[in-house]
Amino acid sequence: MATLQTQLDINERIRHEHEHLRDVLGVVNRILAAHQSSVDDVVEQFMALREELEMHFHSEEAEGFFEQVIDLAPQLMRHTTKLCQDHVRMLSEIGELVMQASHGDGSDDWWNVMEATFRDFSRALIQHEHRENELLQQAFDEDIGLHD
Repeated sequence: MATLQTQLDINERIRHEHEHLRDVLGVVNRILAAHQSSVDDVVEQFMALREELEMHFHSEEAEGFFEQVIDLAPQLMRHTTKLCQDHVRMLSEIGELVMQASHGDGSDDWWNVMEATFRDFSRALIQHEHRENELLQQAFDEDIGLHD
């Protein structure tokens, strides 16, 4: 029973973190759509998101999420490896966004590029989080025997 409770706790924490990340993405999207903040404010938003992602990805990789999935369903290891590789790529991409933004001039072209690039990044991150949720559901369903 303790293992089931631990699994449920991790599931709930990860789902909550995913919801929080979607909220943060929404805030940044609204800032970019308004074109009214300073370049420094946009850079700060991207840096804050990068920190959030670093903490979230570390949580998933080092605090039991992927380990739990592999314990429940070892055949999903390849999927967890791919998701960890996504983490590295996405952190690199948000780092590039920080750099791009910090060299910006606040022109209409800069805003359009920031908005389009961030929109693509947001979509990729949301798809990634969706795949993690599916992986978790698949591992948990298999553990409790829903696929018998």
